[in-house]
Amino acid sequence: MTAEDDDELAALRRKKMAELMARQKDEKLRQELSQNAEAILDQKIEFCMQFLMAPDAYAYFKAMKESNPQLHARIKGLLFPPEVLFKIDLLVANIRSGRVPRGDIWLVDIQQIERELLGIKSSISFKKRGERERMDIGALFKSSGEES
Repeated sequence: MTAEDDDELAALRRKKMAELMARQKDEKLRQELSQNAEAILDQKIEFCMQFLMAPDAYAYFKAMKESNPQLHARIKGLLFPPEVLFKIDLLVANIRSGRVPRGDIWLVDIQQIERELLGIKSSISFKKRGERERMDIGALFKSSGEES
């Protein structure tokens, strides 16, 4: 092997190393861009939720993030499905231009979605004077239907 061959080999190694470094730099840049894009999307969703929810509903929803993150994520997914996420910039623009009513999602709406996802059924119960037990109104109707 001659010195010329060693120089060519070293040049090839430097070239390969430069390509490898460039690829690593590009990959790192792509990761940072995707993280930035996710952070920007989260900020837009947060802005929209804060605008669209009544103040008490937004506070309840934020507290839910701490107490039950999975449920929070499911409700967030229902409120902002992929079809909405594709047009989130349009929604933000319409909010900023005043075309969207503020506080249209009430606390009751968030609680209703929460109960549906948790499988909690609503029931009406009453208590007659002098009795200790509360009675479900559905059970009352069922028992009166059997008597007739």
